[in-house]
Amino acid sequence: MLQSGPQVRIAVRLIEVPGEKCRWATQYQRDERDVLKLQNEIAKTVAAEIRVRLGPVEERLRQNRVVDPEAYEAYLEGQYLWRRRTIKSLRSSLGYFEKTVQREPAWSQGYAGLAEAYAMLGYGVMVELPPHEAAAKARAYAMKAVELDATLAAPHAVLGLIKHRHDWDWSGAEAEFQKAIELDPSDPTSHYWYSNYFHTLGRWEDEKIQLKAARRSEPTYPLVFSSLAGNLDRTGQHREAVTVWKEAIALEETNWVPHYDLARSYEQYGQYDEAIQEFTRALEISDGNLRIKSLLAREYALSGRKPEARSILREIQGKPNSAFSTAELYIALGNKEPALDYLEQAMHERCGWVVFMKVLPSLEALHSDNRFQEMIRQIGFPSH
Repeated sequence: MLQSGPQVRIAVRLIEVPGEKCRWATQYQRDERDVLKLQNEIAKTVAAEIRVRLGPVEERLRQNRVVDPEAYEAYLEGQYLWRRRTIKSLRSSLGYFEKTVQREPAWSQGYAGLAEAYAMLGYGVMVELPPHEAAAKARAYAMKAVELDATLAAPHAVLGLIKHRHDWDWSGAEAEFQKAIELDPSDPTSHYWYSNYFHTLGRWEDEKIQLKAARRSEPTYPLVFSSLAGNLDRTGQHREAVTVWKEAIALEETNWVPHYDLARSYEQYGQYDEAIQEFTRALEISDGNLRIKSLLAREYALSGRKPEARSILREIQGKPNSAFSTAELYIALGNKEPALDYLEQAMHERCGWVVFMKVLPSLEALHSDNRFQEMIRQIGFPSH
């Protein structure tokens, strides 16, 4: 795609994979305000060339609405920052999505972007906003997006995430994830969040199916790449998993997620020095993520460097959204009672991590405790 002033030019080629033979090619040139019309025209033309019926996503493009170029550009900027998954980038994405809805208040994509950003600020690894606040804002923006465009997948995926991690509405969450995938089978985020749903239930094969679907849609998405490695690791393929994590890191070295996941794997195999190295790198490139810092402290505790672990414990203890991570750190230090107290606090706050309680190795030491089992009962994990 090339842009010159207000004009956008796109060259399209249809390639037959065996032999890489070009079956069809053309160019389009339009005013930048007509970018959605251009998407529609390309989708319909390509569909006709390969003789397929348009699905919900392509049908939505039939709206042929004119979009403000600055709104569209702000939306793309917001999406880029949202996918970076750091506190700084997520907060910056909000500004771009807000600009989108200000300039195009009837365009659903801007509200969907706001919903996604608030969902991650409350329910991503960073847990930057109080979960109740993040859930309320994400839900409201998602519902607004659905009101404006019932065929948009992203807001249904957000509603699934909130029902899963905040409401503990397991059947409702699954229905929303399935609706999102029905509307747009190519959306990697819908598949990724649905894979997390199966992860919390220990359904590794179902998790893998969703992750593979996400990767087919976007082969170079580091988040999905890293989670596929985690799935391999959980099913006894540690060596293969490490190889995939290293490939993910090579793909985008400044993305902290593969470093974080690889570190957690190293911990399970007692490779504490390697885990410390990966958590340290993840901390450097994640805007000082509080959870990563607490997990680094866990490695210090497990490797015998307890004074360093206690120093970080004093630093994070009592900070907003720190209860769950504090519980994990207390377990590593050998103190189960305060760990249970902090887990109960995390549940009261509706921390998104509590739905992972059954499968996180860091909590295995508490599994036989009656208080822990009561917490599991309150969350209401489905039996299937």
